[in-house]
Amino acid sequence: MPAKGQDMATVASPRISLFLARLLGPIFVTIAILLNHNVWVGDWRVLITIFGWLAAIGGAQRIIWPQGTEAAIHWFLANPTSLVVAGIIWLVIGAALCFYGYFRESASGATR
Repeated sequence: MPAKGQDMATVASPRISLFLARLLGPIFVTIAILLNHNVWVGDWRVLITIFGWLAAIGGAQRIIWPQGTEAAIHWFLANPTSLVVAGIIWLVIGAALCFYGYFRESASGATR
């Protein structure tokens, strides 16, 4: 509720700006991934495409069902071990993508 002398536009403006920043940033990144790396091949590069599509589905889920996102956040905060496990999983995924992207020779003839 706004304090005495404030209107709703003054109170809601920072919330709307924050909402739009959190919504539009990931949408643009996801669109860039899907438009520039929509590669369906039988090697490791398909992982980037799959992550792009999962990000698009996750973004749509956050828009359509924000209560589910809020419930997931509360669950992760109530179970701090799950954050460590998720961090380790993302670290392994990032290390694998770095290995394939920078150190492994391409078998498919893709150029760098």
